[in-house]
Amino acid sequence: MKIKLYKISFFLLCFFVIDSVFHIGRLFMNNSIDIFRLVIFCFLLFFSGIYFLENKKWCKNKFFISIIIYVFILLLAYFRAILFDQNFIIANNFVKGYIYLVFLPCVFYSLREERQLNQFIRLIILLGSFLSILSCIIIFSAFCNTFLFSKTVDLVFKYNLVNLMYQNGKTFRIMFSGILLQLCALFFSLGLYLEKGKIINFIVFILNCLGVFFSYSRGIFLGCFIGILIILFNSKSLSIKGKNRLYYIIFFLFLIFIFFIFFMPQHDIISFFLKRFFNNTEVESNNLRHEMKLLLYSLISDHIIIGNGAGAHIDLRDGQVEMVYHDILSKVGVIGGVTFLSPLVIMVMKKDRKDLFISHFSNIKYCSLAIVIAIFVASYTNPYLITSFGLLVYCLCMRFFSVDRGVFNA
Repeated sequence: MKIKLYKISFFLLCFFVIDSVFHIGRLFMNNSIDIFRLVIFCFLLFFSGIYFLENKKWCKNKFFISIIIYVFILLLAYFRAILFDQNFIIANNFVKGYIYLVFLPCVFYSLREERQLNQFIRLIILLGSFLSILSCIIIFSAFCNTFLFSKTVDLVFKYNLVNLMYQNGKTFRIMFSGILLQLCALFFSLGLYLEKGKIINFIVFILNCLGVFFSYSRGIFLGCFIGILIILFNSKSLSIKGKNRLYYIIFFLFLIFIFFIFFMPQHDIISFFLKRFFNNTEVESNNLRHEMKLLLYSLISDHIIIGNGAGAHIDLRDGQVEMVYHDILSKVGVIGGVTFLSPLVIMVMKKDRKDLFISHFSNIKYCSLAIVIAIFVASYTNPYLITSFGLLVYCLCMRFFSVDRGVFNA
């Protein structure tokens, strides 16, 4: 039986996502650098490159055009950094941060069948839910089971799963390196529940809500809220039962929020939430970000149209900027910013004709758009978007919006 290359590419894409969370390559190779993941990425590019050399249809795709233009702008900004002897470390990190935009041809090639789409989504839900389960275990075992807490924490640190975990009084803030996976699992499980109404999908949705909640990330919370609004605004693609389920969920979440805020404000978990979101005492962090913004505004105003070059930076901390949009504007200007955001604008503005899309695909498509917008919102103050998985999700959403006339193999 002959195995097609795109099926091997699909397998590699799945393994890339798994390794981006669990760093399996680091464990086998005893190395802190994700060389194994880079090898997978090179194979993905090779397979997809063969396909697109033979198939010229991608040349007419608006998303490809936008990405190619943005990569060209990045290269010009890098040459400016060399020409004007700017900081090479800053320039290299900036350009390398966007290397995974070339995931776009990979996802086009790897996800050629609707069955592959469904399998990929279920993998994301499985991985994100696993991380959310770990969050819940850490929180609750810290109170009642020291042995389970110790084993879970050992697992988390062994596989380098966590970016941030600290105790505040009697509760924890847990920020996994795969927080975006949890975000994806939340919205995709919501989409499956709205479509099929299965209780297991509702349970998985609530589980990932808890996992995201325990991150106590204000950006992620705001992104989730706006993402749910996106699904609500596009609820016309749902069936009558799907719309009712969506309204029930929104009402259910509202009741849960009201209950905890007004009836359990003294509980450690809730009080920590209230202090962080409504009485934030992280003065040093807030002042640092405010100072960073002022310096960036000054830098942006120097060359607001074309930017200052990939090596431009501010003299604060190590010169690295976590605020994605300020970083883009300061280095590649408004032209670069508009080009980078243009695929998102196209997806938001694009309207489907009813005869082109089956209900299932339209539902998944708007869930992916909600995820991307949530990541974009959260990336205002954190570099969630400029990661391998963040840009993979961006490209994945572009793939969903490129389906032609109900045929997934476009």
